[in-house]
Order: sequence, then C-alpha cells, then structure tokens
Amino acid sequence: MRFNKKISYLMIALAMMTMPAFAETYFATSAPSSNVESIIAITVEEVANSLGDIRLNSVTDTTIMDVTLQNNDMDGYSITFSSGNQSYPTAQGHLVHTLTAGSTTPNAGQMPSAKYTLDYVSAGSGLYGTDTPDPADFSIGSDHTINYTTNVLGATEDAHFDVTISQTSDLDLFHGVLKDTITVTAADI
Repeated sequence: MRFNKKISYLMIALAMMTMPAFAETYFATSAPSSNVESIIAITVEEVANSLGDIRLNSVTDTTIMDVTLQNNDMDGYSITFSSGNQSYPTAQGHLVHTLTAGSTTPNAGQMPSAKYTLDYVSAGSGLYGTDTPDPADFSIGSDHTINYTTNVLGATEDAHFDVTISQTSDLDLFHGVLKDTITVTAADI
C-alpha cells in the first residue's frame, strides 16, 4: 500500500504541476484626448452713428453698436471700451468737434460739458457661458473694463450685446460735427 500511496502522491504532484495555478490576465488601456483650440472673437456692428443735434436735444439709451462675442476660456473674459479722443487732454469719453486741433484742450464750444455714458447690455441671444454683469451706465476715462469671471460654466458662443449711448444736450456747442471713436476689445482673463 505504501507503494500505491507514493504513486498516488506522485500522480497528484504531477497533475498539479501540469495544471495552471491561475489564469493569466491581459489588459490594455486607451487614453483618448482632444485639443480644443482657444476662441476669443468679437464682432462689432455699427447701428447708429448720428445722434442728432445734441446742442438742443439730449440723447438717451440710443443703440450705437451690436456686439457679438465668442470665448471659451475657463477663467472668463473681459470687455474694454476705449475712447479715440485720447490725444485731447481731459476729452476722453467726450464727443469732440472735428476741427479741434490735436493735443489741445477743447473749449466749451468744442465739446459738451458732460461726458457721454454707455451701457453694455445683454440682448438675450446666443449662449452666455458666464453670469452677465449689468455694468449700468458708465463713462470712459482712460479705458473702461468689464470682467466676465463670475460663475463661468461653459463657453460663450455668439452672445449678443447692445451698446447704448446717452448724452446730455449743451447749448454752448459750436455748429459742426462732434465725434469720438469707441473701440471695444475682448480678452481672455
């Protein structure tokens, strides 16, 4: 019997050596990725360029521009308004008579006593990726910047804004054309 036990143990040992102890596991991974390009684009369309006779009539909330914006920066973006009358001391944000010599201070007849004010308001179309602050009426000093950084949840796509202007009348103005060039710039934060 001992011999049979030895053979039995030997057979069991051989059987165990020929059987795999564990099944091998093979795996593979995949790492898909996408490179999303940065978008910062602004389109400005002039709506009105004539404000009428501001010597006699004040202008209130007249739409002068339609702005369409696209941005996909996760920190948001900023919009900056700049006055083209920067060459005149103290005239930024004013309408200035076109015959005023550059780098001089316009006199009472060459620019209204009050600066114009602008309002930048959501026109409701497009996809707004952030909370849209209401900057209310503002005037332009050197520049005026509005930051869109609150609650940035997604990209801003074809978001439409209206820019309106208000100007108080001024009886001291000379006849002729008074103007300013307003530049609107968009930037990533």
